[in-house]
Amino acid sequence: MFREHSKLEIKKPATTRFAYMWIVLSCLLEIRIPLRQTVVSPPWNDWDESSLEESKSMQRLCLDEEFWENMKAVLNILTPIYRVLRMTDCEGAT
Repeated sequence: MFREHSKLEIKKPATTRFAYMWIVLSCLLEIRIPLRQTVVSPPWNDWDESSLEESKSMQRLCLDEEFWENMKAVLNILTPIYRVLRMTDCEGAT
């Protein structure tokens, strides 16, 4: 359903060197609009599992503007730290 609204993919859990959560949060922010479109689309409503509490909770979260504002705030705090880590995470002296 999501792919009907976006060409981007949702990041899946994986082992990375560092900053995995920063990457996931920044990607989620990029796909915010397609996520919202997905959870209000007719295919979502027709989906058998859309009536489950987990699905309803996900839908509420995707539509919650405060959640997205909080995510932006977290990224604003973490981005300078992430940049410093990226600059210093290389071979040799930095």
